[in-house]
Amino acid sequence: MPTSSRRDHLVDTASNLFARDGFRAVGIERILHESGVAKMTLYKHFRSKDDLIVAVLRQVDDRCRRAIVEGSADPAFSPRERVLSIFDVLHAWLAASSFRGCMFAQACAEYPDDASAVRRAALEHKRFVRDHVVGLLLDAGITNPGPLADQLMMLFEGATVLSSLHKSAAPARDARSTADRLLVGAGMGSGVAQRRAAEAPAPAAPPAPARTPSPSH
Repeated sequence: MPTSSRRDHLVDTASNLFARDGFRAVGIERILHESGVAKMTLYKHFRSKDDLIVAVLRQVDDRCRRAIVEGSADPAFSPRERVLSIFDVLHAWLAASSFRGCMFAQACAEYPDDASAVRRAALEHKRFVRDHVVGLLLDAGITNPGPLADQLMMLFEGATVLSSLHKSAAPARDARSTADRLLVGAGMGSGVAQRRAAEAPAPAAPPAPARTPSPSH
């Protein structure tokens, strides 16, 4: 197996184990056993278990970033639909059979020390999602997007937790509906209806009234 393939195989194996059983509960020996990779090979690519965890988080982060960015990039979307698209991406994620909870939230729970590279990697992902929402709100003309972005992130994170508890993707749909009401309250209009109205052809101008001849004097 090529060197790069061994590294990827280790990350994929560790990712599956961490998602299922947590970070601290899974030891190096178990990762080696499941992957079939020699200990020397593992330490050739990763100096420690924490380095391996960071690599796993960055791999998942990369997939999530691409999904979130692509989900909001549809040129047919209104500004409001672009913001709501994060909840559509969330719903797809929560509905996947592989979903076992938010790996980033789990990392923060298991690594509470602010100096931890694992915690920093997890928080970097959370900051990206919020920054993306802030950018979409700014594009939509919201001049002070911070408070609204925080409210949307509360819905996003809350839906993720509830989905884990109830083993259902439905909370993402509920969060989207609530987010929609927040956006309307912030003055972002009526979404699809607003876009369709903007795209509709302008009505034809009424014909000019017929001119009546001036009376002769």
